[in-house]
Amino acid sequence: MESTTSWETLEFDGTVEITETVRKYFTPITRQIDASKIITRQGINSEEYLKHRKEELANTRNLKYKLRVQRSHTEQGEVFYHKDYSYRDLSSRVLFKKPEKELSYEEGETLEDFLSNLFSIMALYKEDYWQSYYENYDDFSLNPFIQNAIEEIKDILNVLKMRDDINGSEFVLRHREQQQVKDRVIYQNVIREETTKVNDHYKKEIFDYYAQVKYQNFLHRFELTRFLTTEEEALKIPIKKAPNTILEFDREISLQIGFLEFSNIKPSCTTDFFQLLVDTLVSNMSFDAKLSPLYEFNKFVVPALNNFIQDQAHEIYKKKDKHFLLFSILRLFDLVPQKHSLELTGIDDVKEDFIKQLIRK
Repeated sequence: MESTTSWETLEFDGTVEITETVRKYFTPITRQIDASKIITRQGINSEEYLKHRKEELANTRNLKYKLRVQRSHTEQGEVFYHKDYSYRDLSSRVLFKKPEKELSYEEGETLEDFLSNLFSIMALYKEDYWQSYYENYDDFSLNPFIQNAIEEIKDILNVLKMRDDINGSEFVLRHREQQQVKDRVIYQNVIREETTKVNDHYKKEIFDYYAQVKYQNFLHRFELTRFLTTEEEALKIPIKKAPNTILEFDREISLQIGFLEFSNIKPSCTTDFFQLLVDTLVSNMSFDAKLSPLYEFNKFVVPALNNFIQDQAHEIYKKKDKHFLLFSILRLFDLVPQKHSLELTGIDDVKEDFIKQLIRK
């Protein structure tokens, strides 16, 4: 039986609501609004408008996406879809253990609601996470600016470790000899008799303040000031621009911090956070092909989609149908890695193993 292949385009251009159902599986990224750039029409209160925009960004996204589905037509007029694009029939089998063509009207309505939520969750992840972070991620290299940034972060960790072990740490102030050389002054040997060791009575306060100075300047450098607490802001820490930095390379570090935030690990002036950050940065210095940005994103989003599907599924659904439904959603949103084994002509078992591996992450 001969058939012809064509492409069907699914277009969406509108507002997606982040409903309570969606929030169970998707955590929106907080969108920052520059109040100085808000221009309102006469008669509209700017503060009220700003509040409205914040609420709007917290609960909705204006999304525009285009999905392409491959379908085939037989000479008899029958239409069927490649398994990689059979998301509707696969959804029906997962929800009701029967193909879509056998659904009742009520079951068809349930299927539409299910697909609407599934597409919303996937589109929101792609908007907030893929397009904001993963898509722009570049592999770490031995770039000296990145290395210097990591060393500075390690230094913050060292200060925090000393603050935690206050009895085993000390704060020493040293004064060096000055020597005039031509038109400049150089500093040489330490003047031993002018060396001062901070006594235990003041040591904790000095370590606390110094840790905050380094921490808050770190947040400003990497554009993370939204994590400052009210108490930290009240300290009025002086902020200085870090020398010899390049914004492009600082963003590489910011992306890594963003990855931690996706796992609900937020910056804090603690040893635990900076130890985890240093470990993450060091391990990713040897970023390999397996841990590509797309792989990292899929490792993050597929378990969330899997949880949503499982919560709606028939009590005795086939896991194979669920695995191929997940693969079909990745295919629709153009999130399948470009590997020969995962192409349309690829082996089904390999595609299923790919999804199973992501679910386990």
